[in-house]
Amino acid sequence: MEQVPHEFKEQTIAVIGTWESIYGFGALGMQLYPAKDQAEAAEQFLNCCNKKVPLIYMTEQYADGLQEEITAREEQTYPIVIPIPGLSGNTGIGVAQVKSSVVQAIGADILFSKNA
Repeated sequence: MEQVPHEFKEQTIAVIGTWESIYGFGALGMQLYPAKDQAEAAEQFLNCCNKKVPLIYMTEQYADGLQEEITAREEQTYPIVIPIPGLSGNTGIGVAQVKSSVVQAIGADILFSKNA
């Protein structure tokens, strides 16, 4: 089993989004990084990256706007960014990312194909 690097042992899970969309995650012990707009979300994302937060949940609207920055870090092990629905509801970005990851990992769409 792979050991968690020492620098990540003190870190936690981060959640980036509008306050109304993320405040409930605080009850689960996650670090909240509220953002009022896309620019603040970008600042919070960089803040989390600088703190070496290994896992970041981000509302889909902000993840969509930061896709270039997120993609630039995909070759690194951390952070892992997982889009979650915000107050505006599910936009499908998170599901599309899961589908893409499954296809990339095994070469076929076994989760969402009609034949599965």
